[in-house]
Amino acid sequence: WLMKGGDSMAKAMLTENTLVLRYQIGVNDEGKDVFKQQNFKRVSSLATEEELLDLADLVGGVIDFSVSEVKKEQTFILARI
Repeated sequence: WLMKGGDSMAKAMLTENTLVLRYQIGVNDEGKDVFKQQNFKRVSSLATEEELLDLADLVGGVIDFSVSEVKKEQTFILARI
């Protein structure tokens, strides 16, 4: 249930950027893939998608597993102005 806010306008303010890397670490006894995930918080809002992928490649180069998924998660606060 949402109420109208009158004549005010809504604004979204970015509060956090997180880079999420997911990689397969092996298989379980049933032969199903097992994954691990790492979150890198406080990523600069100025970082481009290309730079984030480059960072994921660098991390993948120093761990024993290849990165299978790269996500950029953003958190916003919504306010009326």
